[in-house]
Amino acid sequence: MKFASFLLGLLLAAMPATAQPVALTDTLVVDEAYVWSAYDKAKSAAVYFTLTNKGTAPDRLLSVRTEAAKSAQLHRSVQGDNGVMKMRPMAEGLALPPGESATLMR
Repeated sequence: MKFASFLLGLLLAAMPATAQPVALTDTLVVDEAYVWSAYDKAKSAAVYFTLTNKGTAPDRLLSVRTEAAKSAQLHRSVQGDNGVMKMRPMAEGLALPPGESATLMR
């Protein structure tokens, strides 16, 4: 899966919002990827996508990286006690059961 996360980062950095699904491996496919930033000269951005495990064994996305930025993070947004959304690392990664998809979205 480490190799797949490397490929995921490279592909997402270069993938236009209208791109066709991209196979990372024989079993992992990225679809509906797009980049979002608050404004044109923002110092940060987010990438959202659907990752599908077309294989017969469970898999897990453990990390992301890209050459398009100094750093990349896999995190989830959670609402704090005061109602403010916060980013929290996904230390356990993103589980992908066989035949299932996971969508990271805004």
